[in-house]
Amino acid sequence: MLSRFTLGGLLGSGASASVFLATDTFTGDAVAVKVLHPRMAARPKQASRFVDEAIRMQGIEHINITRVIAWGKSVEGEEPATWIAYEVAPGISLVEYVEIFGPLAPAEAATLTRGVLAGLGAFHNAGLVHRDVSPQNVMIDTASSSKFATADVKLIDYGLVGKAGTSTRTKSGVVGNAHFISPEQARGDGVYPSGDIYQAGAVLYFALTGLTPFAGDSPEELVQAHLDQTPPVPSAMMAHIPRELDRAVVKAMLKSPMMRYRNVDEFARSLAAIFGRDETATEVLPVSFSQLDHTKVLPAAEVHSFVDLDRTMLLASSQAETDSNQRSISKPTRGFWRNITAAAWVWPTIFGTLLIAAVVMSVISAQPGMRDVAVGSLRVGGDTSITSATPSNTADLEMLSVPPLTDMTPAQALQALEKLGLVLGQETRSDSPLAADHIISSDPAAGELVPRGSTVSLNVATGRNKVPQVTGLTSADALQQLSAAGFTVALNGDDGVPVGDPGSVVSSRVLQLKPSGGSLLRVGSTVIAVINNIPATSPVPSNSVIPSPAATVISSPAATSQP
Repeated sequence: MLSRFTLGGLLGSGASASVFLATDTFTGDAVAVKVLHPRMAARPKQASRFVDEAIRMQGIEHINITRVIAWGKSVEGEEPATWIAYEVAPGISLVEYVEIFGPLAPAEAATLTRGVLAGLGAFHNAGLVHRDVSPQNVMIDTASSSKFATADVKLIDYGLVGKAGTSTRTKSGVVGNAHFISPEQARGDGVYPSGDIYQAGAVLYFALTGLTPFAGDSPEELVQAHLDQTPPVPSAMMAHIPRELDRAVVKAMLKSPMMRYRNVDEFARSLAAIFGRDETATEVLPVSFSQLDHTKVLPAAEVHSFVDLDRTMLLASSQAETDSNQRSISKPTRGFWRNITAAAWVWPTIFGTLLIAAVVMSVISAQPGMRDVAVGSLRVGGDTSITSATPSNTADLEMLSVPPLTDMTPAQALQALEKLGLVLGQETRSDSPLAADHIISSDPAAGELVPRGSTVSLNVATGRNKVPQVTGLTSADALQQLSAAGFTVALNGDDGVPVGDPGSVVSSRVLQLKPSGGSLLRVGSTVIAVINNIPATSPVPSNSVIPSPAATVISSPAATSQP
């Protein structure tokens, strides 16, 4: 490697690799060389997986991504070196930009997101997905002029790029950035372009507000928020943000992939339409490059207000607690932002809650074929106006029976509800014995009478469930409870030998479960129940007293009277 690239300063370092600014001695160009850590380069499987990143990127060229120049393996001294050389992405990351200047103006945020979406389109056209779209992986070239356009935005870091439909799940857990992970990626499901669209929506929210979409004290809490919580609404935090951008963020971040934008082009066109032009060029304050190298990516420790935003990690393994609840920035902001008081950053709770509900419901109601959506005592229509939903004459209402939706998918439920004249409402996720994306229940429940146009919310299965606590129960009872929870059961005797016929050990009791009771597993997983080996029928003990049919009284010899 050193024969071609002369390494310079460190640009950044992560769990698996470090990135150096370097000079290509063949061309004289500045490049970014990503070097796998030596301890991982010494493992053939890890080194091969690292090189796969370059192979996947080969031939993909787009103005909004960085081009692969070369890759290879070599020996530097006594240690192996596995490396990939990329075109340098000029500028600073979105994290640094917001840390310095504050959140972007709405037009700037739309421009930036359109650049990200254009880069994602290059991956999607090649049958790939990025799966790690985050503010740390978005670069803005602020040196090109006093304004920036979509062409000045680059999407970097291709370590999680893979074929559409594949998962980032490993034997140890799911790999991803807990702040920006899509619900399907968090569940370990296959990720399609809709997963990248979710992450792009989360980046747009960050660009507009300077906040991560959800707060949490641990990666587990953040992941659960992506699975369960309503999409965030930017104007609930920043009042000046157009409602059209609220809808764009919410639609991109809906829990169901089928209800998001159909593709990145549709998302980008919706953003361009908000500002009435095809190309948004927005003014950018100049950065002092004597103090901030325009190619530098700060390590996480230096980005004080955004700790762990750049951490793509194994979410299931134990991690040190993050400062993920520090969602806001403390740096002075520019232009309009300097005149915003602290009170404008957090709206009154009641109004913010109503606003979020209104925006989410208006986005859902805007889906093709959907009607106005009733939200409690509010009705949110396509014009975003909020009026009383209480009818002037209840006798004129057409009442409809909510159809049975259990075990359907959300897409099937949408069709069933639309056919009747009802509207699909909010979707929450819960653990249950049902397969992932199958409906557990609805609210209102099946059979209830509701006015035409009413909203029906869904409780949808995550595809996971907790293993019941059955230790100490008979094998028959344990089998029944474990099967009802959605698991396959294997019985092993206490001698370790599998039990072929469960009916032969109905009286046996469960000594141990593997995994243990309370573990959260995918539905359909196998749970091993270790039982004590007691046959179904036992011989009568020799000392048992059995009454004779004649009920003969047997007295002891000592009590027998003599004639």
